[in-house]
Amino acid sequence: MREKRRFCTALGCLGAVSLLAALPALDATTAQASPLDLYGFGGRTSGMSGAGLVTSNDFDSVLLNPAGLASARLKRLSIGNLYGKLRLLIDGEARDVAPANGFVIGGVIPIGFGGPWRDRVTLGIGFYVPTESLAHNKAPFPGQPQFALLEQRSQILSANVSLGVWLNDEWQVGAGITALATLTGDVNITADELGRFNSTSAQNLVTKAAPIVGVQWSPNSMPAMLVGLGVRGKTSSGYDLSVSSDFGSVVPIELPQMRIAGTPQFEPLSANAEAAWTLPAGSPNNTLKLIAALAWQQWSKYPLPTLNPVASMPAQPSPDFHDIVVPRAGVEFSRGWRRLRLTPRAGVAFFQSPAPEMTGFQSLLDNHRIVTSAGLGAAIRAGHNTFTIDAWWQAHVLLSRSHQKDPDLQPEGTTPGFDQIDTSGRIYAGGVSVGVSL
Repeated sequence: MREKRRFCTALGCLGAVSLLAALPALDATTAQASPLDLYGFGGRTSGMSGAGLVTSNDFDSVLLNPAGLASARLKRLSIGNLYGKLRLLIDGEARDVAPANGFVIGGVIPIGFGGPWRDRVTLGIGFYVPTESLAHNKAPFPGQPQFALLEQRSQILSANVSLGVWLNDEWQVGAGITALATLTGDVNITADELGRFNSTSAQNLVTKAAPIVGVQWSPNSMPAMLVGLGVRGKTSSGYDLSVSSDFGSVVPIELPQMRIAGTPQFEPLSANAEAAWTLPAGSPNNTLKLIAALAWQQWSKYPLPTLNPVASMPAQPSPDFHDIVVPRAGVEFSRGWRRLRLTPRAGVAFFQSPAPEMTGFQSLLDNHRIVTSAGLGAAIRAGHNTFTIDAWWQAHVLLSRSHQKDPDLQPEGTTPGFDQIDTSGRIYAGGVSVGVSL
């Protein structure tokens, strides 16, 4: 009877600790990119569906092209809020998806070098800080239907630091890093000679960083045109917890080592090219800016969101995602008065889904998206300072899509997560940021 109680106690202890360690893998949702990748960074570019990121000279440059920082001549501090509501539908039923909600903090600091480097180097920083937790990872059971790239994308801390350098009147370059948080650790359960069970655990929140490089060119022969190219490396955030047990002679069983691991936050290698034309619009104080952008994203490196907990389990099929090209367009009209400048803006983008039709074991659902946006910026001069306010709004329309499982593509001994399903949805997001130039 005592051995049976010890046996049950051991299993209960292992189950409880494993459950706590595996909480990220026990939810039917996932999160595959940061809110900055979904909605944009800063009040200006978000109002143009992400266009303007590689031709900006504010803190939003740190996300995709830090070269634009070089043209900033004043210190600038900005803070804002981002909120996104996701309504994702599977066969007409809404998913339980937490909204994106967090703070955006950014700054631009010209570095006071002397000599030939005077007014040529600028530091930029940008952070996204979620309101709920700094790193909140959830991932699905393998094969269970969920929106792979859209669900639960809000709870991750993102940090970006970059430098921009002014080479000459035509060329600017920049470099920096972007980082996401990752949870690693281990859990170990043991039993001593008296039959007492003990558990030890250690978790670490570490960062995974990726480089960002960029270049901008404004030819002297065409001063109204500005061309930029930015490249951001692949980065991810996840969890990797090892759960092991050693009961000695107390319990006559040997349990396999478990690994609770996955990658619920993934941002692919991307290259973003953009061209902007600034045209006069009536009076010298009015300008019209037209922006066209094209981004390539390497989703073919998309990893499994949830790994098998036991090494002896059959290997999961690859997600088989593919690379995509994202076109964007934006427009800004700026009208100035003595101490006030207003800038309404709008934009549109099309995101082709990198996910194939889910005919096999995996059920990583995704849809093509059309993004439209609008925004309004205001700059107010007060003495030697300029205060800015930028508000924006976005609507994402998920184009309807159907998935039908092929019985011949299912691994032996598995049951498909569905026979046929239809997916669609809407995403509404908005935010406001305020800043001051010193």
